[in-house]
Amino acid sequence: MTNNKFLFVRRPWIWLKRFRKRRGYGVHSPWAFSLIDGVILECGRYYAYDSLNKLHPWPVRMLKLYPLQCRRLLFRLANWVHPSSVLIFGDAPIETAYIRAAVPETEIKEVQEVQGVQEVQEVQGVQGVQEVQGVQCSMVFVSSSHLLSYEPSPCALCILEGIHSSREALAKWREVQKNEAVGVTFDLYTYGLVFFDRSRHKQHYIVNF
Repeated sequence: MTNNKFLFVRRPWIWLKRFRKRRGYGVHSPWAFSLIDGVILECGRYYAYDSLNKLHPWPVRMLKLYPLQCRRLLFRLANWVHPSSVLIFGDAPIETAYIRAAVPETEIKEVQEVQGVQEVQEVQGVQGVQEVQGVQCSMVFVSSSHLLSYEPSPCALCILEGIHSSREALAKWREVQKNEAVGVTFDLYTYGLVFFDRSRHKQHYIVNF
């Protein structure tokens, strides 16, 4: 999302292209629909939003523009997963602040330079699990600057930033989707959500977010 971070609004043709993917239409999995409707597209007001607003320029927070929506989604995802540990790859101070606000008791490790995400996960000793709800587990956020070096390594949820920011990024996203360790993925355009629970049928969803 190297360029998308500086877009105040989502490009209208992207929204129109994904119009039929709004609100979970066409999604038959109860689990996937619940995540889309109850977390990704959830519009409720959370306790930490007001204090986090100050991290954005006033036009973004006053008009609730796209960057604000994206960071709030990170908050909701962290709140939903409630991980016991979080790894953040790249320089992402605002994203880190949103995740930290959602799970203040969780250990968060930030890695600025890395040759391979999987290698650093092993060094840091973060063990991935395949259950999400009701189980303490790990979560990974990979900024756009580290996307091309990402190698799938099981955790509860991996959030990839900037999957449509370039041809190389999109090719990497498609490579991740085909990985044998990967189960369900969600393409939100700005973010790619990767789940590794292979007890679920391998499926790739596009969401108009």
